[in-house]
Amino acid sequence: MKMDWLLSLEFLKNHPVEGSRALESLTAEEALALLDQADAATAITVLQNVNPGLGSACLGVWSNDKTRAVLESLPLESAARMLRLMNVEDQDRVLALVPQGVVRSLRIVLRYAEGTAATWMDLEWSFFTEDLRMGQVWKILRRRDKPIGPYVYVVERNGGLVGVAGLGEVLRAQPRANLQSIMHRPVERISAKDRRTTVVNHAAWRRFPTLPVVDDEGVLLGLSLIH
Repeated sequence: MKMDWLLSLEFLKNHPVEGSRALESLTAEEALALLDQADAATAITVLQNVNPGLGSACLGVWSNDKTRAVLESLPLESAARMLRLMNVEDQDRVLALVPQGVVRSLRIVLRYAEGTAATWMDLEWSFFTEDLRMGQVWKILRRRDKPIGPYVYVVERNGGLVGVAGLGEVLRAQPRANLQSIMHRPVERISAKDRRTTVVNHAAWRRFPTLPVVDDEGVLLGLSLIH
C-alpha cells in the first residue's frame, strides 16, 4: 500500500498526534519504516498514541541511541505497555541501554499488571530512614532538583513504610531531632496491586492529596497522585 502524502515524515513531525492515528492504516512494515526515520522527540509523542504492539516492534529494531532516548523520556506506563509485549531476552537487551534509575523504575512497574496502582504511581518521592536527624534531611531536600511535595515519608532500613511527617513539621523541627520523634503512624496506604477503581474510591483522599503505594511486604514503592 502506497503511503499517503499526509503520512510523510514532515507531517508526522509537525502533527504527531494526528499522524499517530493515521499510522494505524499502514501495514506494520510501512509504519516501522516511517518511524525509523523520525527523530526521537517525534517518536516519543507518537508512541504514546499508537498501539503498544507497534511501539514494542520499534524498540526492538531502532538504533541503541534512539531506543535509549525514547525510553528515558516515555511515561513509565507507556514504556511498560510496550516492554510487556517483548520476550524476556529482548526486554533485558533494551533495558540494558538505559540508566539504572530508569531500569529500576521500569522493573518495579513491570512486576504488576496493567491498570494497577503500580503502573501510574509517581516514583519521584521524598523518603528517609527513621534514624536520620533533621539537619541531614534538610541538606538532602535542598539538593533535590524536583518538587518535594507536602509530606516526607519515613521508612525502615529495608524500605518498609513506618511513618509520615508534614514538610512544615520537618522544616520547623530541631536540627538534632530525628524523624522518628516527629513522624505520624499508622500511615494510610495503597497496595501496588489495587485496581484504579479501588484507588479512586479510597476514603483517605478526603484528607490527603497523595497516598503512598506499597508492595505486599509494606515496602514503599511510590506515590499515588490520582486526585
